[in-house]
Amino acid sequence: MLKFERGWRAWLKAMELHPDIRKPPMAERRVAQQAERERLARRLSRTELER
Repeated sequence: MLKFERGWRAWLKAMELHPDIRKPPMAERRVAQQAERERLARRLSRTELER
């Protein structure tokens, strides 16, 4: 037998939305990190070519 407490729907909705709220910032961070890695790689490549 299931016993639902008061406010269970709001709690469930919050749990469903939680991952969706984090997706855009995490994607932006991933793109920024990749761009930074590419900048570093280009800079290192230029340094190696100048030697």
